[in-house]
Amino acid sequence: WKNGKPTLDKIGEATEAPLEGKNHTIYTDGKVLYLTQGDGSEEIAIRRLSAFTPYRTLGVWITAAGTMERQLEILKDHVAYWTDSTNGAALSSYDVQVAYGSFLKPQLTYPMPCTTIEMEKIRHMFRPIIHALLHSYHASKKYPVVLRHASGRYFGLGLDDAAVLQGAAQLRFYLGHINQRDRTSDLLRISKD
Repeated sequence: WKNGKPTLDKIGEATEAPLEGKNHTIYTDGKVLYLTQGDGSEEIAIRRLSAFTPYRTLGVWITAAGTMERQLEILKDHVAYWTDSTNGAALSSYDVQVAYGSFLKPQLTYPMPCTTIEMEKIRHMFRPIIHALLHSYHASKKYPVVLRHASGRYFGLGLDDAAVLQGAAQLRFYLGHINQRDRTSDLLRISKD
């Protein structure tokens, strides 16, 4: 107990026997941690999260196990909303491209430094966007992939590749923190070794 509150190591001991302090009691049944305060009439239950339970941190859904299923669902919802909105509206080709660059792309690229979505899943999620953008360029869905993503210098359309967006975002995140020389930088260096 420190300042009338249990320390983390003491909470771990609550699995063996109830811990009692001045105004607190802590006990567990193995799945749920129970806290009582004051006279013991108010009991607060804190359920244990599984390693696969997603939780939101700074706008990104992550799990302790590293699975990205919930975040992928959120991104798919953004894509579905955008494609439904652009397909159902009488937008010019330019408006579709502006809607992608100013509305959808920021929503997709914000969580990408923290995500580890497999290349096939992220490309499958991006497919409706590519089709809508190809349509805005008056190009067929069969347009060669190499020319879709190549820059105008090489006679391509310059469309974003989802896997490249994710990799570039992760690289910017990593290098930005490494160059800051802060606690996150130290943790990244440790995990790299």
